Amino acid sequence: MRSFKISLLLLSLVMLPLSGCSSFTAYVYNKSASAPKNMPDEIIRHLEIEPGMQIADLGAGGGYYTVRFAQLVGEQGMVYAIDVNENFLKIIEEEGANRRLKSIRTILASPNDSSLPEKSVDLVFVRNVYHHLPSPEKYFQALAKKLRPGGRVAIVEYGKLGFFSLIRIFGHYTAEEEVIETLGRAGYRLTQKYEFLKKQSFTIYSLAEAGR
Repeated sequence: MRSFKISLLLLSLVMLPLSGCSSFTAYVYNKSASAPKNMPDEIIRHLEIEPGMQIADLGAGGGYYTVRFAQLVGEQGMVYAIDVNENFLKIIEEEGANRRLKSIRTILASPNDSSLPEKSVDLVFVRNVYHHLPSPEKYFQALAKKLRPGGRVAIVEYGKLGFFSLIRIFGHYTAEEEVIETLGRAGYRLTQKYEFLKKQSFTIYSLAEAGR
């Protein structure tokens, strides 16, 4: 019975983006992102965020990480909450206003373009979004122009899944090896690889040219 309930929950998470109920979907996304088992504190610690940094939360969803990043970068920094769902961005704007966070800027993007200004960010954070990108290699090639000198891209992506996982069945994952290979072809080099997430890979990249 317990496994059946878990399966129903996973199915609901897969189908929620199709439901049109943005407020509830945002709540579920934030609940999942903040769950201790998904280790948000560890993820953030390894991102090495400092006051004044400029960060892009790509596929910001309900805005859990956007808010936390904004608290860390302070008023001298900036967090771009990027999503293709305008309703999610409105929810993030409201949450930022309620918390009096002045360093959040929302961007309504397309699936093929982040719409970030050029040379605008020190860090691009991509959590459970990679598999939604229509053409990841082209996307990250274009994204390279948005990075400041020394900029990084951090990708958290489902991949460590059992064969019968609903996330796997519905295609909401990408193998870590494929992510690394694609980023390499797009002009990046792997700089960090973490293993503490049970169902997700966590890799960080810099531009290959910057390492020469």
